Amino acid sequence: MTEPDGQIAYNVPHAAKVLDLGVRTVWALVHAGDIESVKIGSARRIPRTALVAYIESLRTEPGR
Repeated sequence: MTEPDGQIAYNVPHAAKVLDLGVRTVWALVHAGDIESVKIGSARRIPRTALVAYIESLRTEPGR
């Protein structure tokens, strides 16, 4: 999941594109604490490493 531009964090719509999910789904995952995010001023950003960690957690959870 390396971006050629070296981007290390995404806004929610961009993270949704990276995961090929809807924006509402990603917001729900952020609000549930399933995907880590940070606030920078008034902006919410999702670190690239948080997306990788979320996918890895799905691979290791039984029943998913």
